[in-house]
Amino acid sequence: MDAMTGAIGAAVMANRTLGGLCDWIEAEAPVTDDIEALGALPGRFADLAILAVYATTDPLN
Repeated sequence: MDAMTGAIGAAVMANRTLGGLCDWIEAEAPVTDDIEALGALPGRFADLAILAVYATTDPLN
């Protein structure tokens, strides 16, 4: 999971404007927790948000 979230963070930092498609992009810190199922090995999940800020002249299109 650390490798996956690290790769996402590196990609966001490498291109903060998505090639000019937005004004700014950033990733929020992931929220992690365990996943438990009866009779199975426990796993983990992460929930993270990526926020893209942009402006448009027509917000409906």
